[in-house]
Amino acid sequence: MKTLVKLSLIIAALFAVTFVGCNTKSAAPTPTERLSILQQQVENDIAAVQDIETNDFANLKASFMAIDTDLSAVNPDDIQTYYDKLNLAQAYLQQFMQVGPSLKYKLDYSKKQLADLQYDLDNGFVDDSLFSVYLERETIAADTLHEQILYFKDRFGSCQKELNALR
Repeated sequence: MKTLVKLSLIIAALFAVTFVGCNTKSAAPTPTERLSILQQQVENDIAAVQDIETNDFANLKASFMAIDTDLSAVNPDDIQTYYDKLNLAQAYLQQFMQVGPSLKYKLDYSKKQLADLQYDLDNGFVDDSLFSVYLERETIAADTLHEQILYFKDRFGSCQKELNALR
């Protein structure tokens, strides 16, 4: 019987701890904190695009050029594999050359929009509900740009590995 009472007390204590733990809510970030987080994301994405240009793009292009130059030494039975991987790398390089300038422009624009929103918030030009609408729109735009950056980072990394394997 004592064991049953002890077991019941332990279960009750665990239930109480779990119940209290689940009901404890952390404070929601303030509008200024939410804006600051998004501004930091955009700043990080601007740096990431710069890194893609100076490192990933340049390295993939150099690998592409080196392999393309040495195609005459490739075994004719393997040439199709080389062409397939080079064509894919070339497609991603061209895609970034087309999309990159627009991506940088949109990131700069997003940075400006967020700075303007910060100014409006600091000076009381927007109320909380209007701020939330603007921040939601800017968040969607920033997240879309972030996904494009991740796409290129992933594709360039994958192609680089493929081209390195050909060497």
